[in-house]
Amino acid sequence: MVDLSVDGTGASWLTFPLPNASYDSLAFSLAETYRPVAGPLIQQWARNNDNGIVLDLRSGNHGVQRATFSVETPVRSIPVVLLWDRFSAFRASAYLRTLKTVPGIKTLSGAACFE
Repeated sequence: MVDLSVDGTGASWLTFPLPNASYDSLAFSLAETYRPVAGPLIQQWARNNDNGIVLDLRSGNHGVQRATFSVETPVRSIPVVLLWDRFSAFRASAYLRTLKTVPGIKTLSGAACFE
């Protein structure tokens, strides 16, 4: 958990540090496994949590980039941020493709560099 400022207000973010590719296949496998029930799981999580999510692919601070998303649910919008650096850009593309399959997700900024 990390505290970040968003639009001038502080918020707690659930952070998933993924600094190397060793967990990528597990992450993509879990995404594929839970895809059929993603909508109800996201809504349940939105009711019980008020934080955003950060997927941090960085292996250092070498040209840090970010893409910002919002997952829209009937309960609330869940902010999602993907961080990567020069060394993880090839992985960021795969994570962005997977994120775009999440029910209710909207790209807010930063993902255009992979389109």
